[in-house]
Amino acid sequence: MNICDVPQQKLRNMTIMAESVKQVLLLALQHVLKPLVRLSQKNGLTASELEKVVQAAYVDVAVGEIEKTGRVASDEIVASMTGLPVEIVSKIKSSESNWLPKSPEYLWTDLAAILNTWHVDRRFVGAYGLPLELDFECKTSAEPTSGKQSFTDLVKTVNPSLDASIVLLKFIEIGAVKQVGEEIYRPIKRSYVPAPMSAASLMMLAHVVHNHIETLVANQQAESAGGKGLMERIIFTLHGLNKDALKEFDQFIRVKGQEFANVIDDWLSKHDVEGQVGAVRTGIGFYHYVVNEDDEEKLRNKLKH
Repeated sequence: MNICDVPQQKLRNMTIMAESVKQVLLLALQHVLKPLVRLSQKNGLTASELEKVVQAAYVDVAVGEIEKTGRVASDEIVASMTGLPVEIVSKIKSSESNWLPKSPEYLWTDLAAILNTWHVDRRFVGAYGLPLELDFECKTSAEPTSGKQSFTDLVKTVNPSLDASIVLLKFIEIGAVKQVGEEIYRPIKRSYVPAPMSAASLMMLAHVVHNHIETLVANQQAESAGGKGLMERIIFTLHGLNKDALKEFDQFIRVKGQEFANVIDDWLSKHDVEGQVGAVRTGIGFYHYVVNEDDEEKLRNKLKH
């Protein structure tokens, strides 16, 4: 072999490896998207509508990456980076806001923070660390029966722009808060789980899936090798559980998972101080999954070829 052929052979090998990685990545993305496609189809979204969302995501990411370098994200540069036609890029950048929700909704993070504050903030916690029963608003003629702070104060502590009456209705709707007297309320749950297919539920889905994938992607980087990436653990069965054991496992992790969540929540609450310089928002997430055997079988068959 001629010495001049060596770099060319290495280049060909690198090209083959890159194409292989690209093919596996495309297959992996198809597998990742299947649950989201099912959700989209059940709610009347078409493939063309989802395509527009994917294109908008490509443009949004490209603009962000370009602007990080101090350059102007012109339509031509974005088009070159994404592979989209210039006219499509221009249309997305000028009309993206047209399909955004017209009415504001409370983010699930605000609602979750309110319940958490009710359980950990000393102003809203009584003896033995139990959350206080709160009046909706503090009484002016007499000392409030539930303490100096009110539910309205609690909501304003997290986000002054929120309407406390609407927040309360949302909590009662999902069984997180119970009325125990005239305008007096007690929290029943520490965790906020929004109603299915509500705006808050869909935004929660978006944040959870986004953050989980961010962790997985970060751990694919070279600097994460050797266990240096973000913590990521999966515990799974080898042969599966029968239906009775699955129900038992579900109850087991609901109890133990909540205990673990409370420990983590308490630790984070002690260190989550407003006004810190260079603060990084972080957290953990865990979930119970049941494998979709049809999707797994299709993936295995595709990998055989």
